[in-house]
Amino acid sequence: MFHIDRTSSGVCEIRFDFHGRSASEIPQAERRAFMRLSQDIDTVNIWLRVLAADTAYSLGTVYEYAKCLHYACEWLSKEPVNAFTREPVGHSLLTLKRTDLRALFAWLDIPAHMRSERERLVKLGVLPPGYREKALSPSTHNLRIAALSAFYDWVVFEYSPTPGTIVELTENPLKGIKYSRPIHQEMQRHDGLLPRSQYSRLEPFSPLRHSQTESGTGPVVLAPGELLHIIDAIPLVSHGRNAANRNGALIRLLLWAMLRKEELVEARWEAIDEDILWVIGKGKKRRAVPIAEVSTWSYLQTYTNELQIPLEQRFHGPLLRQLDHEDRPITRHTIEHLIDALKEHFLAKAASVRSSDPAVSRKFSVLAGKLHSHIFRGTGATYMAKAGLNLITLSLLLGHSDPSTTKRYYIAAKQLSLTDDVQRICEEIAAALEAIPSSASPDDLPDSRSWYRRRGLITT
Repeated sequence: MFHIDRTSSGVCEIRFDFHGRSASEIPQAERRAFMRLSQDIDTVNIWLRVLAADTAYSLGTVYEYAKCLHYACEWLSKEPVNAFTREPVGHSLLTLKRTDLRALFAWLDIPAHMRSERERLVKLGVLPPGYREKALSPSTHNLRIAALSAFYDWVVFEYSPTPGTIVELTENPLKGIKYSRPIHQEMQRHDGLLPRSQYSRLEPFSPLRHSQTESGTGPVVLAPGELLHIIDAIPLVSHGRNAANRNGALIRLLLWAMLRKEELVEARWEAIDEDILWVIGKGKKRRAVPIAEVSTWSYLQTYTNELQIPLEQRFHGPLLRQLDHEDRPITRHTIEHLIDALKEHFLAKAASVRSSDPAVSRKFSVLAGKLHSHIFRGTGATYMAKAGLNLITLSLLLGHSDPSTTKRYYIAAKQLSLTDDVQRICEEIAAALEAIPSSASPDDLPDSRSWYRRRGLITT
């Protein structure tokens, strides 16, 4: 019924799609949806144009947000019922309540190919068996929550509706949603949570966000030996003129500047003040990151000097550029492709030595499994913590608003040194044992049976 029209400039619009049919050929349900949702579509399209004009949002993000609103309009066009109260939900995005949005996310959790299950949920509010196991990934959940939250923030604080438009929202219905209680407690809530079925399990659950159990006490980081393997492999996986210099600078900026990949994509020469890189991070927070590691500057300057664009343009614009289009900055896919190339390199090395040296093969396989772009940020922060950088300073470097988020890197630093600490203790114990004279009498040695003798359990 709806489709997304994306222009060459990246601006998205949601439009009704009648597939060339005349008015008499359009079913009554579609005509009714057209009348009910036309104002919603106009409002969403205004927001999407505002979003595209905001430099804080990439065109890819605008498109993903447009898809989320497109799905919401498709859901509303089906005249759904609330999955707990069985009453019809609001007929407009501008009148939806929190409980209605929970029903929307339950509908999104069901895969699109399960049409009959979706229709059953829409009409009857009944969940299909095992739908939670097929639910969206946490990252997709968070993206759609972000899209709807941004839309409702704009509606509440910035939207000026035309006369006759009804906007009942006084606050963002997604504001402050946190669920940490077990599901059997959540099911007792009266505000519209989905009813428990025989397929439910007693585990923390939120229809708006998957709970992530803490499987560890800190982030996974690269050991020093693994880091050296990666640095040595960069020239081997870099193909093309100036690729090794760029990729060497890229990995080192992720590591020692502890940048997120989005921050590295947006980094520009104009944001560098001597050895300080000014970064706009999450929440549009601005922070200063010193680039003090010598090889990072060396690779960055060598790469920039080898660019084929005019000299006056090399130290202006993007910090890192595409190899075949030096007038354009790198993208997130550039970073992901480099990480994938490193993974393939280490998996190939693991396969080549699997029969001759299984232990080395296993190490390379583990290293390949660890690799992702964010592990370099965590590794750099962990090494900084291990070297003695205090919590507040490290929190500023990482752009964390809450220092408690930074503490996990200190825990990871302790974990990283466990092997060294245990080995040192074992060496001290071995040295103490070697210091015992070989001619010592039996009375000088520890008696493993003394506890039993004192209690009269044995006499020998």
